[in-house]
Amino acid sequence: MSTLCNVCNRSQARCPNCHCCNACCQCGINGQCNQSEAVSFTVFIRNCVTGEPISGASYAIYKNGKVVETVTSGADGSLNFSSITPGCYQLEEVSAASGFQLDDQVHRIIVEPSGKVIIDGRLSECGVLCNDPLISLSFLKVNSVTGLPIPGAAFTLSNGQQAVSGVDGSVRFNNLSPGSYTLVESSVPEGYVPNTRIYYVEVSNSGEITINGVPISEFRMENQPSEGLTFKKTNQYGTAGLAGAEFRLSNGTRAVSDSNGNVDFGTLVPGIYTMRETAAPDGYQLDNKTYDVIVSDNGSITVNGIPIQNFTVSNTLEERSQRPVITSVRECDRGINGTGVPGALITVIFPDGTQVDTAVDACGNWSVDVPNSVTIINGNTILANQTEPGLAPSENASFLVQGNYR
Repeated sequence: MSTLCNVCNRSQARCPNCHCCNACCQCGINGQCNQSEAVSFTVFIRNCVTGEPISGASYAIYKNGKVVETVTSGADGSLNFSSITPGCYQLEEVSAASGFQLDDQVHRIIVEPSGKVIIDGRLSECGVLCNDPLISLSFLKVNSVTGLPIPGAAFTLSNGQQAVSGVDGSVRFNNLSPGSYTLVESSVPEGYVPNTRIYYVEVSNSGEITINGVPISEFRMENQPSEGLTFKKTNQYGTAGLAGAEFRLSNGTRAVSDSNGNVDFGTLVPGIYTMRETAAPDGYQLDNKTYDVIVSDNGSITVNGIPIQNFTVSNTLEERSQRPVITSVRECDRGINGTGVPGALITVIFPDGTQVDTAVDACGNWSVDVPNSVTIINGNTILANQTEPGLAPSENASFLVQGNYR
């Protein structure tokens, strides 16, 4: 290849290794291609934005695809290379300093036989490389109605970074490289409808950021306040709240009414659900209705078309069976007798908790044997309840064991 000689500036064939003239009689440097004298030189790394030196950036010099030397910048940003013989090289950043983007440019280095070093067409004395700082993504999370900040909302970027909004509603992701990301809200504070949108983040090489095409300076993310799926469980007259009623939603979540009858599922993702009562309060019939719950995108909730603030669920008292009768029981008796409704089930409960079931005969009588493990003594209490077909169990009948006097 014919090009200008580095020394005499005449058009000559160049040595492919050191770019000196090959058999250049005009400048008289024949044979210098074989010189092996090492050259040392320094390159400085600077912050592309502020011009401040960058420490901790590692660059490697390559020749023919092999690493010749790797150097890490010092506190003054200097990269000090040594033992580099004349020839052509490539300089690449292999590890960026903390908080900075990796320099993806391949820099060309020519070390001439004279010891002169040229980097990207400039003398090494003028050689300054720069790294762009990594980019920060910051926006506000606010209440869509009041515009006030929402603290405690969590977010996740597609690179795995997570951030939570602060007391001022600010959300910040640091140390982003240019590129494309997706952003989602991973959790929302109580009282707000979860934001299920996917946001597309673009970070340019110059540090400009857009989210869904909106410049970051104009972007804010909103959450709609939610009424929450909260309602009252009452008796059939609506005069008292009932505790212990269990409800389940079609998404598997469960809620139980508290001592005031309040049932609280909290906030829900917008959508359509079904709800059923799975356990009734003690002494009340189970509500077998299916309720259709609709949570709109704006956070409003209806149940079977009724706004949640006006919705209640009531239970009717169970129709209980009659109490059975226990005839007299004396100390050391081995059998217990009584009367009840023909066909009903009798459950006898002994003082140690042992239970024995029996049926009431057609004449209205029942009896059970006392288990061998049980001894009845004076002052014990025997309990029995009766369950008639289709009715709830009765309240317990009780009998105080009498002494076996003669």
